[in-house]
Amino acid sequence: MKLFYSVKGMLWNFFDKQFPIHNEIYTSFNWSCPARLNKFTSLIFCFMCVVAWQQVFAQASAPASINQELMVLSVGDKIPEELWDIPLKVVNHPEGKETIKLSDYRGEKLIILDFWATWCGSCLNSIREIRKMDLPSSVSIIPITSQTEEDLQKAKSLQHWFGDYRPFSIVDDSVFSSVFDVFSVPHIVWIQDGKVMGITFNPSLNQENLERAAQGDFEGLVSKQREVIGESPHRKEEGGDR
Repeated sequence: MKLFYSVKGMLWNFFDKQFPIHNEIYTSFNWSCPARLNKFTSLIFCFMCVVAWQQVFAQASAPASINQELMVLSVGDKIPEELWDIPLKVVNHPEGKETIKLSDYRGEKLIILDFWATWCGSCLNSIREIRKMDLPSSVSIIPITSQTEEDLQKAKSLQHWFGDYRPFSIVDDSVFSSVFDVFSVPHIVWIQDGKVMGITFNPSLNQENLERAAQGDFEGLVSKQREVIGESPHRKEEGGDR
């Protein structure tokens, strides 16, 4: 009985916030003994329990730092604060980290988000070429893929392009791909002072543009537009060596 009243009290506190008309419902209940609840009030009570459980489960399942209603960002938009501190799973981090946050790079003059996939040859070539560049110390290039760590381990294309080396990358991404409208790869996002300064293909990701962008000059960037390449994202074909 004590357990019943304890649960009843917690649920009623929840209903008091969620259901403004609870006082009308409450008058039809006789809380003195559960056995006295008639069929109608029992059904209402069960329904409220289900609603309460769904609310609690949904809040527990979704990371508090992620706003599911974040809008798609375009050139000129500020990066929302919610994005800076989302934990991001990574592989092959130079310092052995398993997760990073975008805020780890907030002090850099230039942040590049390089969206790629194991089946995208131009993406892999770009990552390989970046390794050869003499990047300014204030520039950070962060590869991001929606593929899993297991996908990367199985991908024969990485062996072809990199030999025994395995590139550092964020994996299992869904949030950033959605926020930055990654409708195809490669997809390069240029960020400076917390603001989206450009969205391009990877040919713009060269030594000259990186050095100029680090100084605030983005004139050499060629924007990537849906209207040019269509709505359908590049997808890997069935079968074949990935």
